[in-house]
Amino acid sequence: MSKILIILVSLTLISGGIFVWLSKTISPPASSPQPETTVQPKEEPEETEEIEIKTETLEVEMDENFIITLESNQTTGYQWETGFEAGYLELVDKKYILPEEQQVVGAGGQEIFTFFPLQSGETEITFLYKRRWEEKEIKRFIYKIVIN
Repeated sequence: MSKILIILVSLTLISGGIFVWLSKTISPPASSPQPETTVQPKEEPEETEEIEIKTETLEVEMDENFIITLESNQTTGYQWETGFEAGYLELVDKKYILPEEQQVVGAGGQEIFTFFPLQSGETEITFLYKRRWEEKEIKRFIYKIVIN
């Protein structure tokens, strides 16, 4: 039994030595040191595109619907998004229509928004003309609403 143990220990030592010898002979040759390179982050190009901003004041009567119509072309992916105070206004209807004479693919149309005033006072409606998957709008229309 002791002869077998001696043989196993010898084989283990020899195989370990062969492994060390192989790892030394197979290791890649030392190369000359490479100069350090610094990677600079890319600067985002400044957006030169200006957005169109329009502001307007509308006086509306309490308990009467009012309509805001905006030019739109949903075939390009753009559409109007609205922002307003729900305590002052309710969006009753929103629809997109094409003029009858322009029933052509790619032709622009209009988005029509119908609002109902809920209480007297002053508020704003902000319209952003943008694509849903993009962060920036290309148009921003702000309507100051005076509810009498």
